[in-house]
Amino acid sequence: MKWRENAGCANHDPELFFPSGGMEGVLKQEKFALSICRDCKVTLHYLKFALSARKEIGIWGGTTEKDRCEIVKKWQEKTGQTKQTVQFTEEFYSEIDKYV
Repeated sequence: MKWRENAGCANHDPELFFPSGGMEGVLKQEKFALSICRDCKVTLHYLKFALSARKEIGIWGGTTEKDRCEIVKKWQEKTGQTKQTVQFTEEFYSEIDKYV
């Protein structure tokens, strides 16, 4: 995954992308992590990786757990798949910006 070398998060502590603590601290940390993703050149690569690897925790590809859950739900509605069997196809990845 050579694209990781170009990631905006490469020079940051990975823990930043896994907010923890009290609600106020989590929201502040989440906002900061998302701001790093917003300026990143490989955000969609990270999002594709997170979805295909079923990453449920943390900030991945400029999305929160809740965001990714919504993306999966939209794809399920379109394809009729269940959460347990959902498969992301090339069609999905080619139009992923519709879901973000």
